[in-house]
Amino acid sequence: MCLILFALDAHPRYRFVLLANRDEFYERPTQAAHWWPPSGNVLAGKDLQAQGTWLAVSREGRLGAITNFRDGLKENGQRKSRGALPLESLLSQEDARRFGERLMAERENYNGFNLLFGQYPDYFCVNHPKGIFSKIEKGIHGLSNATLDEDWPKVRRGRAFVANWLKADEPDWSEALRFMRQDGMAPDAELPDTRIGLDMERKLSPIFVKMNGYGTRTTSLYLETRGGESTFREHTHASGADLGFRFERGQP
Repeated sequence: MCLILFALDAHPRYRFVLLANRDEFYERPTQAAHWWPPSGNVLAGKDLQAQGTWLAVSREGRLGAITNFRDGLKENGQRKSRGALPLESLLSQEDARRFGERLMAERENYNGFNLLFGQYPDYFCVNHPKGIFSKIEKGIHGLSNATLDEDWPKVRRGRAFVANWLKADEPDWSEALRFMRQDGMAPDAELPDTRIGLDMERKLSPIFVKMNGYGTRTTSLYLETRGGESTFREHTHASGADLGFRFERGQP
């Protein structure tokens, strides 16, 4: 993912809400969200190149979502795939805090990442480059390719949208999708400096990224009610396909 907006205990019906855009090379082969065999316990899209994912949820209510960390450094092709981490956070026999502590000790095996993971009410974020392991506080948060809640234009706009969006009794998917398709660039004065040059900072600044060969491919929504009922939606922008899943915690 390149933009994850999420809210913990910020809505009367939904105890956890997540809205996210996945930015990726258009040619990278991908399978749409589905229940992964053989157990059918993990719901996620699949990166068919590295066999991992960017966002996954389990029937038990665990969640894992990852973004890359942008710092202009060349990535090491010998390191492990970050796409395995959302799955590992779901399938680990450890509780979320212990998993995060172990990942902090092993994080140099991967290129730069942020991993959001956990299960209500305990969610955590590991930031690889800064060595930050934090527990998520109640409220509305944003995560892009820097640290949690760092004041990038898309994060600031996203958090403001979610705060207003969650005023409704039932958050509207169509309204969220329209927002996540906004492709206006941020003013130069608001851009971060991640050592990739001004032109690239501009192109990567929108909520919805559109570049030659690279951009926003899917938008995902995850809602979990206070009774443990979950809704997962995924929209693929190239095809217009819109998938929806509903399940209860622990439901086979």
